[in-house]
Amino acid sequence: MNMKNVVISLHLVICFISISLSCNAVAKVDSCQNDKCFVSIVSLIANGSDFHGDKIIVQGVFFSEGRDAAIYLDEGSEKFLIDQNGIYLYIKDGGEDMSFLNGKYVIAEGIFNAGERGNSGAFSGGLESIVRIHP
Repeated sequence: MNMKNVVISLHLVICFISISLSCNAVAKVDSCQNDKCFVSIVSLIANGSDFHGDKIIVQGVFFSEGRDAAIYLDEGSEKFLIDQNGIYLYIKDGGEDMSFLNGKYVIAEGIFNAGERGNSGAFSGGLESIVRIHP
């Protein structure tokens, strides 16, 4: 490879990185309205600390058993309980049985806590102060 090709390749890499970083910065700003952020579960799994303490709305596959509840990235993660692909839901004690939603895609709204990992300690964060969960 000659020097001209190396310089062109380097410029392309720098441009790609710059565009990627600016898109990530814009994505969070554009997805937040009225103090709530509409966040993909992929963003929470990959960059949870960016949303720590934010009121968020997230969508995923619901699972509940006993006092534990979570939303997962996809049906396979829910079926095999791959907690790293999920967000733990801190549902108030004495709340209604929501197991009828198991395996269904739901929308959940609450405050995201990147440091909360659920009872297993393996989740990619937790949703607290939940105000709604519905299909």
